[in-house]
Amino acid sequence: RLGVCSAKTVSTRCESQTCVKSEMPLLLRGVPRAALLGLLVLCGVVIPLSLLLMMHPADDSAGRSSRGARVSPPGHARRPLDLLGSKDAEELRSQIRELERIRASVRNELREMEQQRNKLNQDLQVGSQQMAKIHKELDTTKVELVAAKGKLSRAIVEASKKGGRAAGNVESNPAPIIILPSHSRLPDLGAVPVSLASEEQSSRCTVSLCFDFSRCPLTQPFRVYLYNQHLDDLFSLKHSEMVTDFVSSLQRKGSLTSDPSRACVFILLIGPLGKTETELSSSDVQKMLHSLSHWNDGINHVLIDLSESQRSSQLLNGVSTGRAIVAQSHSSPNKIYRAEFDVLAPPITSVPTEPVWRLLPSLLPATRENLIYFQGKHHTVQDTVNNGFITEADIETLREALKGRESISIETKCNSDSDISTGVLDGEWALCGTASSRFAACSQSTFALVIGGSQGAHGAATYSRLVEALRCGAIPVVLGVSVLPFDAVIDWSRAAIVLPAGRFPDVHYVIRSMDTDTILQYRLRGRFLWETYFSSPLNILDSIAAIVRYRAGHPPPPVPEYRGRSLHAIPGELRTVPSPSYQQNFSTYTHDFWNSPPGPFYMYSLTPFKPVPVSGKQYVDLNEDEMLSLPSHVVQGGGITGPVFESYLLGNYPEEHFTVVMLTYQRNDVLVQALNRLKDVTFLAKVVVVWNNEEDPPSDMLWPEIGVPVEVVQPERNSLNNRFLPFSNIETEAILSIDDDVHLRPDEIQFGFRVWREARDQLVGFPGRFHSYDVRHGGWLYNSNYSCELSMVLTGAAFFHKYYAYLYTYWMPHEVRDTVDKFMNCEDIAMNFLISHIRRKTPLKVTTRWTFRCPGCTDALSASDEHFNERHICINTFTRIFGYIPLLYTQFRADSVLFKTRLPGHLNKCYEYV
Repeated sequence: RLGVCSAKTVSTRCESQTCVKSEMPLLLRGVPRAALLGLLVLCGVVIPLSLLLMMHPADDSAGRSSRGARVSPPGHARRPLDLLGSKDAEELRSQIRELERIRASVRNELREMEQQRNKLNQDLQVGSQQMAKIHKELDTTKVELVAAKGKLSRAIVEASKKGGRAAGNVESNPAPIIILPSHSRLPDLGAVPVSLASEEQSSRCTVSLCFDFSRCPLTQPFRVYLYNQHLDDLFSLKHSEMVTDFVSSLQRKGSLTSDPSRACVFILLIGPLGKTETELSSSDVQKMLHSLSHWNDGINHVLIDLSESQRSSQLLNGVSTGRAIVAQSHSSPNKIYRAEFDVLAPPITSVPTEPVWRLLPSLLPATRENLIYFQGKHHTVQDTVNNGFITEADIETLREALKGRESISIETKCNSDSDISTGVLDGEWALCGTASSRFAACSQSTFALVIGGSQGAHGAATYSRLVEALRCGAIPVVLGVSVLPFDAVIDWSRAAIVLPAGRFPDVHYVIRSMDTDTILQYRLRGRFLWETYFSSPLNILDSIAAIVRYRAGHPPPPVPEYRGRSLHAIPGELRTVPSPSYQQNFSTYTHDFWNSPPGPFYMYSLTPFKPVPVSGKQYVDLNEDEMLSLPSHVVQGGGITGPVFESYLLGNYPEEHFTVVMLTYQRNDVLVQALNRLKDVTFLAKVVVVWNNEEDPPSDMLWPEIGVPVEVVQPERNSLNNRFLPFSNIETEAILSIDDDVHLRPDEIQFGFRVWREARDQLVGFPGRFHSYDVRHGGWLYNSNYSCELSMVLTGAAFFHKYYAYLYTYWMPHEVRDTVDKFMNCEDIAMNFLISHIRRKTPLKVTTRWTFRCPGCTDALSASDEHFNERHICINTFTRIFGYIPLLYTQFRADSVLFKTRLPGHLNKCYEYV
């Protein structure tokens, strides 16, 4: 029995260095060696010789020798064939040759069969690959067919529900009939005589009782008729800079009208700007009001009192304002303030002579040299009863309590009577010094006291002190002030500490309880309020008009779209319908709209703040056939991986697409290659090429067809800011900003889009960067080194919401865009600053990419030696404009769910490389 070589081997024969071993049979075990040796001799020698002699007898051998057969010479062994006869030997040799021929023939046939077998294996392998490809294409086609059927079914259902009307098309609905004031159906409040008694009757006015909504249909713009533009009024305001700016602002918003019959509201600015105070009287004002051609008891009229001094602030005292809305900067017991009807505004200030951000100190450090600041003098004309009013003695008590423990700046006397500001009501705390001196002292303090006057007297001095505190970055501590400017819409508790006068002894406990992060948060909100509503006369007037519009339930005007010059258009398959716009005109136009950037002056067609969807809402309206057409993983919970996942968007927003915005400049070949790389990208709706060249594209330029529309637009001038223009061509919420020299695989783009859909208010990109503090020289540095934390992603390849394109172009300080144009650099840093400032969130990085390489691109802007130095300058310039550095650090990136997960052999990952 043949086996493997081992210690049990009895005999071994080596041929061609191959060991063949024979194991000892079990029956011979225990037999003596002498017997075994004898047996081997018998079997190996005796028996073979005996057989040979039997086959060749001796006489036959002798006879053959006598017939001349060759006899082997002595000393030579005879070969086996020599023992045979010549005839037998020849036959044997012939047989051997035949066998060798057969063997060679068999070997040739075997080689040919082996070659044929290899070829068949190769053909089989190629066929298997082709079959797998066909199966994959078939699966993809089935998926697309199912998706198309589902979309068609849902479209039919939606069309049937809407009765064939266009979805979201407000213009298709008949506009309400405008009822002119002469046909007004407002309740009659009774005759309003021209006397002091008129105030008592008009005090019952609310928006519901005294405003004619029929003049303001929601399907038409909120139109304003400005009296000061059409008549030489008592105050000679027609040609003033303030009125001119207000007219321009209304025109930009599409709100100004010269046709009184189309006006929703009528605005009149009154005040002592053109006349001296001695020339003004209540009777003159009243006469002018009642002589207005469209007065009609003041219905839908807004009277904006620009007075600052005590005498001029009493212009409307004793004047019948009827049902007109009064906006003024003072509140006193002598004048009724209708909280749900009138508007309390701060006093009109001078027009800023430089950019607003230059008028503001930095938000840092959080705690300043002085804990609290106050400087003023109590102005009294006659003795008043102290009914909870904060006196000089109370303030001195607070100063003594804080003295020696905290550095404070509290003064209850002015240096001289000439330092006292004018326009102070009786019982009010007057301002001391000039606006610049107060700003210098306030800027060194963390908190600032704003104290109400006795007998409820709150006028220009009180509200100026509040606005000055916001400007200097000191958190206002408001005590005993019952009404605050624009309090109908502004949530003052988010930017100021508002306490009743009785809590004055506890002020030091309250302000010490605030940590540095809370202080900075309040200071940041206060800066937003000052910049948005109080920084200029125009902002104050715009805010008053916006409050009236808000109370009338009318949304703001739509933000304008940017329409570039169309140069070229490549048709393609329309894979998507535009994202629904203006779906939340009223649901988002709430109190929060006024208390966070960008403010209430425009309505945005697309925003990232839509409600979080409820899972399964897309399946509720489907019938049984539609449900059966859905993929099995949806209705049977089988899970989704591999090619099917790449074909279905799924998630919380099952149907959505994105638009590519590609900036290009004098690199036509690179542009064509970049467009070709987008050919296989799924969920792509359109490509908008921003043509920054001054000349038009060459007539012989070969534009590729990539399956989706490609639209080439040219802005007014060459600027990197053009990357973020809100082009009217963009009809989707999602925008992929990508450079023409960036190489991204289709799976990377698709995955980045999926991540953005779950972080719609954030910037989602590929290469990451971060900012670091320059300890040696102060300020901030831009850094591109590999790091485990980042604070920016480059917008050369990043997803963002179109909402931020509006803000970048129309809301962000223009000095930021000017800096980008100055250096032809830093637009990506500016967008990171903007989004982090608005949302106070970090960007999101996807995939492992940290840099992009473009071997054929020799004229890239980033190749300049000054590139990084300019970016250091940009990041510090933007910090000064924003008042702080809004960038936040993050320490993770996003990968697909099954990335690096070990799966069974029959399953595929979401993506192979991401």
